Amino acid sequence: MMRFLGKTAVFCLIVLAGQTVLSLEWKAEKRRFIVPTISVRVPDPGAYAPAKEIRDVQPYLKADSLVGFLWKENIDSGDNARFTWGDQEPCLLSTDRWGFVNGSEAKAERKEGEKVAVIGLGASFMQGASSVWYDFFSLHGMLYYNMATHRHTLPMFNDVLARYAVPLRPTWIVYELNEASPALINDYLAWKRSGLDWFDFHGGTWSGPPKNSQYDLGPLKKYPAVNAIAVAVLKKTLPKKSVSPGSPDEQKRLCLTYILAADSAARTAGSRMIVLYVPGKETAFYGKSKTSGVPDALIPLLAARDVAVLDLRKPFDDTGDPRSLYYAVDGHWNKNGMLTAARAIKAVMDSLERTGGSKR
Repeated sequence: MMRFLGKTAVFCLIVLAGQTVLSLEWKAEKRRFIVPTISVRVPDPGAYAPAKEIRDVQPYLKADSLVGFLWKENIDSGDNARFTWGDQEPCLLSTDRWGFVNGSEAKAERKEGEKVAVIGLGASFMQGASSVWYDFFSLHGMLYYNMATHRHTLPMFNDVLARYAVPLRPTWIVYELNEASPALINDYLAWKRSGLDWFDFHGGTWSGPPKNSQYDLGPLKKYPAVNAIAVAVLKKTLPKKSVSPGSPDEQKRLCLTYILAADSAARTAGSRMIVLYVPGKETAFYGKSKTSGVPDALIPLLAARDVAVLDLRKPFDDTGDPRSLYYAVDGHWNKNGMLTAARAIKAVMDSLERTGGSKR
């Protein structure tokens, strides 16, 4: 160990000397030698530094061997877990016995044996809509229960479907497809192969970069400046690659595979599934964007396979002002967007019940 530390110290001294020379600011003075003005700059190693919102959320999460992570179970108002994200309204966290975000009324009804009519599988859009959709569907005599979790992606939706949703035998399953989900699939698959828990693989948080894209210099972490210099040198000499999100064709293929598997599992359980395409802000405002290509390619493929798909661009556009459905700063929908989506979902349910089919 001492030999390692000694060699490391010598290496860092050499690097520091080289960095010092490279960062000298040279200037010439008349009839004098060229002299340096010493200004040593410690390079930015690009180390992962989570934002405050991410750090605030992290203590309330738990690692899960199946889906990576969930919220800690049975959090209620007494825990005072309140979050503010961007310009969203402050949120008081409430979770069920599994770790899904649900309000006290939804939890109580399910516990008392009320028939779960609708389950939401997805990521942050649907997780954020959980209380609004519970209220909306309650007005129609239907219990909506949320099983969506932020940062989750399609294979995680499928795992939640199999373990948690199917045993409840819901009438309907709403399955979120947003523009971020396709690019996250390969990260999920890399985590599965790693054998690590989700947080260790992702820099200690729920949304950090994968471990194989970071440099871990062990004891040098105790000396931030030296660690930063060493990491900066390694990044130039021995660069690491992050997990590739895959090409659009690969993302489309993976999404199609997972969605068809989920639809088949829902049908086997006696449930009907609706794939809900939630457009990002730019797509909702202008019809398409750089990130809408995969959903655009998927929608006709799913419809051709008798999978019900609701593309929210049309109902959002029909409001006459899609901008009113999203937060001004944050990228997610606001309450108006959530309610517009809920009305569109209910209209699709009514149409499918009348026709007995599943296409949309």
